[in-house]
Amino acid sequence: MAKRVGANHRRKAAGKRAKRARRKVGRTIVKVVGALTLTALVLYAAKIGVQKAITMAARAELFKIDKVVVKGTDQLDDVQVLAEAAIDTGASMLRLKVSEVRERLCRNVRVSRVKIMRLPPGKVTVRITERKPIALVNLGAVYQVDADGVLLPLTRGLCANVPLFTGLRDT
Repeated sequence: MAKRVGANHRRKAAGKRAKRARRKVGRTIVKVVGALTLTALVLYAAKIGVQKAITMAARAELFKIDKVVVKGTDQLDDVQVLAEAAIDTGASMLRLKVSEVRERLCRNVRVSRVKIMRLPPGKVTVRITERKPIALVNLGAVYQVDADGVLLPLTRGLCANVPLFTGLRDT
């Protein structure tokens, strides 16, 4: 039986199509890898640029801390709050680690909340929310208690007009 006319032609054409498809896949891979490499280079350059911009801004006089203001203190002394905050005047506002300052201030049992605001040029405001005693508790020694049940050391002049609870145990 004789071969049909054109069978060889179809076989050659199928081989060419397969070869073109393999080339197309190879080109697609090269394009994707190239695009990813270019994206990585652009992002790396942007990161370096941002770091340099932050470094330059941190050195600028506009962001130097000149003054630290404490607001919201009734029971606490502003000098004590400034000492506990340990904010270095002359340092850069951009390098001020607000979370660390907040953590240092919240170690004081009288401090309920702390909000720290950077206000260029050169001002940092520390807003303190103090715990307000609502009662006195006698547990062998007299303590003040706030609305959350936190025991506060007794402070002179802050005990008026709050009830005194006795007969409680600290267990």
